[in-house]
Amino acid sequence: MNIDVLHELQGFGIKHVLKDGFAEVACPFHGDKNPSGSVSLEHGGFKCFACGESSDFVKFLAAKLKKEPSLIQFDLESRYGASNDKIVKIEVVEAAHKEIWNQEFLRKELYKRCITDGII
Repeated sequence: MNIDVLHELQGFGIKHVLKDGFAEVACPFHGDKNPSGSVSLEHGGFKCFACGESSDFVKFLAAKLKKEPSLIQFDLESRYGASNDKIVKIEVVEAAHKEIWNQEFLRKELYKRCITDGII
């Protein structure tokens, strides 16, 4: 998935200063007041030079917007298209599903997590 990082920063209203292919931003991982983090405009990687936290663009946006990373991922994929390596073929899902039923210990682990037969 090739994300337009600058467009996303602007679209979400994230304050930033552009400098040499990076967007300087406040770090969402330690309550930063001044921009001590940097997001690569090329690939979206984030690094904070104050607290040392680093993440991909999805985790950065999730922290900044206080949303679940899966929601951010879904939103970006719906607008930019899912990458082929993230698409799981139905045959693989069906095979995994059958394997769960064939392995009692797997079912027990799911039951411990309140995942019932109806969900499986």
